[in-house]
Amino acid sequence: ASVEYYGRIPADWMTPQDVAEIEALPPVAETALPRYARIVARFIRHKLAVTGARQANVVCHSMGCLITRYIIEHDIDTLASESRIPRFVTMAGALAGSRLAALYDNPDLVGIVGSLGLDFADFVLLQPDVITDRWVTWDHRRFEANHPYYGGIQIHHVSGTFPNLEEAMNVAVLDVMNPEDLANDGVLYLDDTY
Repeated sequence: ASVEYYGRIPADWMTPQDVAEIEALPPVAETALPRYARIVARFIRHKLAVTGARQANVVCHSMGCLITRYIIEHDIDTLASESRIPRFVTMAGALAGSRLAALYDNPDLVGIVGSLGLDFADFVLLQPDVITDRWVTWDHRRFEANHPYYGGIQIHHVSGTFPNLEEAMNVAVLDVMNPEDLANDGVLYLDDTY
């Protein structure tokens, strides 16, 4: 099963209460990540109820991995505290944000973000300082992932693509701005996925 809904058209299985809670978090930089996390957590709860499963493995890519990290560390819908996520698999996950997001006011980079189909709020919330200050609130250490809710969760990481790839989605990869941290998926440096 997969979820890509970020709040524009509610899924038919969502209750009016689900929709109201999601709509209370507008898709702007300050609340976009909690909004996305609420949507994904509700989807996981829905799938658990429909299938009768007790747990759900989560496989994610890019910002979806930061969303999953937020769900676990903030115990959205009690998924972490009830041990509902036994395995967390990240692929080129923006677990520590994106250093390129620190350039959010650079017009060229904003254009690239738009060409990738990302919302500007998504780009802003990926700034490393925002990750440290707002999203990893257990001890504000982006690279630790030492929150007690990770206890019992198997975590697997797949990081980056071939470092010499010339372009991804018709956008040149950004390893020229990444002299020591080679492998990337066109947006993330290796450390961003650590």
